[in-house]
Amino acid sequence: MIALSSLEELYSIKTKLNELMQQHPDLYEELVHVTSLTRQLHIKYRYLGCILIEEDPDIYANPHLRASVINLYNDEVQKLKNHSHFEEIRKLFFLSKEMEHENLCKLILGQRPETLKGYSG
Repeated sequence: MIALSSLEELYSIKTKLNELMQQHPDLYEELVHVTSLTRQLHIKYRYLGCILIEEDPDIYANPHLRASVINLYNDEVQKLKNHSHFEEIRKLFFLSKEMEHENLCKLILGQRPETLKGYSG
């Protein structure tokens, strides 16, 4: 079942991302890096979300990626998880679980909340 995000939820998450960027810029940059890598490798955002909230990501795995590429990806994700303030990221992904990790990841990559709801402006 696909959960639809309200514009209010999207703005709330965007505000939390902005706060994270201000409070922990290095952590935020690592999050952007890992999220961008997820997109570039055609890995589902839900796969990343599951890893970050410690759920089994296997059903979202890309079967076309070589094991060596997945290992490199997992190493990059682990760097993020090793950050001293990683708990802030885990909370964001856990809170956004209902609105779908795809929307959270798109916000991380710079998309505006309005575009995720189909509004222009």
